[in-house]
Amino acid sequence: IDCGGKGSGSVPFKNVFPVDAEFFFSVDNPAFSVKPSEKMGAKKAGAIGVSYKPDAKAGGTPSKTGKLTVTCPSQTTVSWVFYLQA
Repeated sequence: IDCGGKGSGSVPFKNVFPVDAEFFFSVDNPAFSVKPSEKMGAKKAGAIGVSYKPDAKAGGTPSKTGKLTVTCPSQTTVSWVFYLQA
């Protein structure tokens, strides 16, 4: 998923379950940020907003890639993984 030059992007995502569910989001690179969770209606589609802001104080060349992991522990042990690029 490309966050491009704008510093933000969105990841299309759908609740595939037949019930309302809460999904949790995490990223492995602190330069990327997402909201911690979102409740989605049954079979509803939406988007996960992702922003990219490298830490200028970190020094060196900041990593422009990361991984977004989506989980829904109330419904499954499976997780969805999206690869991010700024």
